[in-house]
Amino acid sequence: MVAVFCGKVLRGERPVIYGDGTQTRDYVHVADVAAAFLAAADLPQAGVWNIGTGVETGILTLAEVIGRRRAGASRRSSPPPGPGSGGGGGPPPPPTSDR
Repeated sequence: MVAVFCGKVLRGERPVIYGDGTQTRDYVHVADVAAAFLAAADLPQAGVWNIGTGVETGILTLAEVIGRRRAGASRRSSPPPGPGSGGGGGPPPPPTSDR
């Protein structure tokens, strides 16, 4: 999401945010994920490991921070909520035939 938002802002486009932007994510740098993966590989037991910072950041906050880095690009586009967007709604169901 960070790369997509940055790419849009650099092209002078608005980041697309589904829902109201209050959804949160835990953004982790890839180097930190790689380090955690290597550390887990050295453990004597197998397991399932959650890797994160423990810090939630709202999607709208992310877009605003990226927008501030590029003056004049902090506006965003908000399409109607779709499936999996956390905003409910979604596109209407396909028409059905009454045959």
